[in-house]
Amino acid sequence: GGNDRDTSVNSEILTKAFELFEEFVDFSSQQANWSKLYNLAKIRKPKDRVWLNQDWFNKSIILPLREFILKTPIVDVVGGERTSIVKEGATVDFPYHSKKEIREGIWELCNLDEYFILPVFEHIHEWYDIIWDKEYCLNIDLIITWASSQLKIKTLKEKFQKKEINPIDWLNNLYKLVGQDENALLSITQNKVKIIPNQLGDFCFLKDLSIDDDIEDELKNVLTILDDDIRIKLCHNDVSTLNVKTNEHFWLFPTKTSQDNVIEHINKILKEGKNDNISKSCDYLISL
Repeated sequence: GGNDRDTSVNSEILTKAFELFEEFVDFSSQQANWSKLYNLAKIRKPKDRVWLNQDWFNKSIILPLREFILKTPIVDVVGGERTSIVKEGATVDFPYHSKKEIREGIWELCNLDEYFILPVFEHIHEWYDIIWDKEYCLNIDLIITWASSQLKIKTLKEKFQKKEINPIDWLNNLYKLVGQDENALLSITQNKVKIIPNQLGDFCFLKDLSIDDDIEDELKNVLTILDDDIRIKLCHNDVSTLNVKTNEHFWLFPTKTSQDNVIEHINKILKEGKNDNISKSCDYLISL
């Protein structure tokens, strides 16, 4: 912690040790039969000591070492490859949540080959304890953002085609995770993100959707003919938000739309007589 000769000698020793450790990490990364290389990333800041200059140690040892580890292939990822945390603009996605079961749920949900780079399942909890920068953490909010950016079920289906994953099943599993995370749940209930599909498959805000209370498809078709497609406003019928453990829903939809509501709305349009497609809708009704 000073400028005397002993301090200078100790600094040189630590610097040399740092260089040797870098060589060992590099060597280890090339040994295909070595496992659990995450242990090499367990770089902790030392406890405060009178004789240790923390500022020097962090700048000269910790930060350079972490930077070296970021670019050295020590992460065994899904698919059998060993890669570095940061590589060619991409990063490994480490499942991140304080609850072990949610970390495992994140891994299961995002095991999609080309869209996420995941560590092997056996190592996710070790990396959770190690990783020092949230830039490399994969949490529920990030998954919601990624899913929402797909805009519709059709896009998700195309992305999941290789693994033959049903997009609605995937979304329902996402909702289960969301229901266990208060912050993620708020992003939906406060209408910050479009992540719930309507009956056309487009993602919407919660506030813009209503529960379909057993409305017949034929009545929905009539409104479509009348250029007032109610499916835009109805939640996809296969979406499930029920928590099987508590038998309670993760969130409540603002309204329910019943068949009587739809019939009343159709009758109102017909009575007004202003819609250009009234005769077409009547022909459709007669043909049923």
